[in-house]
This record gives sequence, C-alpha cells and structure tokens, in this order.
Amino acid sequence: MPQIEITTNIGCPIKCPYCPQDKLLSAYKKTGGKTQMKLDTFKACLDKIPNKVTVIFSGFSEPWLCPDCADMILYAWNKGHKIKLYTTLVGMTEGDIEKIKHIPFSRFSIHLPSEDWKENIIVNQKYLNLLRKIIKGSFNSGFVVLGKSLHKDIKPLNIKNIWYNPGHSRAGNIRFRKNKIIRKSGPLKCSVSLGNNFTLLPDGNVSLCCMDYGLKHILGNLTTDSFLGLFTGNEFKKVQNRLLNENDDILCRYCYWSSRINSSGENIE
Repeated sequence: MPQIEITTNIGCPIKCPYCPQDKLLSAYKKTGGKTQMKLDTFKACLDKIPNKVTVIFSGFSEPWLCPDCADMILYAWNKGHKIKLYTTLVGMTEGDIEKIKHIPFSRFSIHLPSEDWKENIIVNQKYLNLLRKIIKGSFNSGFVVLGKSLHKDIKPLNIKNIWYNPGHSRAGNIRFRKNKIIRKSGPLKCSVSLGNNFTLLPDGNVSLCCMDYGLKHILGNLTTDSFLGLFTGNEFKKVQNRLLNENDDILCRYCYWSSRINSSGENIE
C-alpha cells in the first residue's frame, strides 16, 4: 500500500549524529519554502491524496516540532487514512496525547534516547511523565534505540520490545560512524517499492522518499499538482530509468533499502 511521510518542520534541533540535517537545510533553503508546515497547507495537500494512502508523521524531522501536529493527525484520521507516527516525543505535550488517544495507530514508534550517541533529547521529569503516560495508554507502542545502550534514566521504566538499530548512511547522505559508503552497481530495485513512500515537505513539495535529504528528486508539489502527477511526471520517470542504467547516478545506488536484480527482475543480493 502506498504511504506518504509528513515532514512538518525543516530544521530539527535534536540533531542526531546519524541524521544529515545540515544537508537537508542547505537543500531546502534553495527552494525558499516555509520551514514549518501550516495546517491549511497540510489540509490542501491531504485533500488530494486518496484515502488508501497511509499517512506517516515522521519524514525528515521530529513531527511534534510543529504545534499543529495533533490537529494534522486528527484531520488525516477523520478523512479515513491509516496513521503511523515515529517520534522522539520532543515537542509533544500531554494535551496532544489527549487529542489523539482514541486513534488506533497502525504504528506508534518512539525513538528513545541512547547512552552512547547522545541525541539532543532532554530526559527530565516532564519527558519521563510523558513517556509513562504513553506506555500506560492504548497506543500499542514500539520502541527503537539508535545505538547499543539505552539512556540510563530510561532503564528503570523496564520498557519491553526495544529494537536496537545500528544505523546506516541514509543513502550516502552521511558518513555514519566512519562506515564506508558503497555505490551499488547494475540494475536496481527499491525493496520498499518505488513510488510507495513519498515525503511531503512543509511547502507542499514531494520528495522521492525519506532518504532524500539532499532533495535530489522532487516529484511535484501537492499545492498545485495532482497526486497522480507524482507518478507520471518527468522526475519519477527519470528515477525509474536510472535504476536500470549502470552509468546513471541516483540516490538509490547508495541506499540500504535498494537491491541488485537480474534480467528477470529477481533479487541477486
């Protein structure tokens, strides 16, 4: 099923070491677009998106940095969309929880602070109270730690089902933990499924996916274009062709989620 990620804000102060925010800021500045999504802009864009498309509040930054995030979630849910949320909880309030607690999220993933990589997540009593309230709620939450060790002040909560994610280069956009960035050769395909996971930016522009921090592949703008136009425009067709051409450079050649294929379209690695 197709999905669209919502980037409510450009410029994330959490500045996780495995998130290429500088590259995103530099690329977005060139567009001249507003750095925070307005509720009216979100509604105008969402009204063009079919109800079968899952709406994911995540994208290139923490969604709750936008004060209208809860109202956006409510609007998308009331329009009939399935909702997913990926959050560090930074910017969220207990009032926000009250607004959305009735929504049966398809996924409610909380990025917990790690002890080793030191994200800019302030773990104080306010944060811990918010986290406890979510754990006790009916959100069916999942938890992820980008690192090897959970922050020491979170451990006493005895949270279960934590996934420890080692991280990766975000399609070559950042040299994470000095890992070598590898260019994949030959015909490729996207394991997430190309065209099924767009990212909406605050100004209405739509990027190819959540790995496109350099905004290399802008497919259109939902304030002026149709949703179908994202699939039929020149940029999307260009990406499709470049996936199969060894000599053409494309974001996917450096992406963790792409795979090489043979002439029959079957994965070979």
